[in-house]
Amino acid sequence: RWYAAASVAGHPQAHRPLARLYEQGQGVDQDDTTALALYRKAAADGDLLANFKVGQFVERGRGTEPDPAAAAGYYRVAAEGGRYDAQLALAKMYESGENVASDPAEAERWYAAAVGPLTTAAAESDARAQEELGKLLVNGRGVAKDVERGLALLEAAAQSGRTGAQVQLAQLFGKGSDDIAPDPAIAARYYAMAAQQGNRGAQYELAKLYAEGHGV
Repeated sequence: RWYAAASVAGHPQAHRPLARLYEQGQGVDQDDTTALALYRKAAADGDLLANFKVGQFVERGRGTEPDPAAAAGYYRVAAEGGRYDAQLALAKMYESGENVASDPAEAERWYAAAVGPLTTAAAESDARAQEELGKLLVNGRGVAKDVERGLALLEAAAQSGRTGAQVQLAQLFGKGSDDIAPDPAIAARYYAMAAQQGNRGAQYELAKLYAEGHGV
């Protein structure tokens, strides 16, 4: 109620919290269109997180038609302001080349830009930052490859409940690589962690391991 009153009155710091309530349907009916409009207002006031959120909504077509080029513009504003989530989003867009022109050099530039903010956040026990930095280190994207350190960060994130880190570790140990010896038992353990949190992909992969008798 009071966020809404402040937002209507034009208070710039009220738009994003109210947008989040509409995005998640907390205390109000879930409404992507209203959430996006409020995020846009906050973004226009220079809110970096709001710029990232508008980028997400526009890229995915939530509350509007998908517009990857416009999404990249919003991501860039937040990325240039130092937000690692926006830097990673830009890097992934340019790496995949989906809906935007593939640009490996630009992707690498933004992965590298994210390393500093990720390192700072990971040192403060930010589980998402640990997961994302761990993946960059394991794959040598934007930073020199350091598989041992990358796995340690992914493990920390996995223990904090990040299903993405759990699945990533399961895949790494399930497939193996030049740097990581395959270990079906370890893969099964991480799939089980993610499966217990409701991750459907992990549940499926764990079921396959049981059916095939690998690592369980």
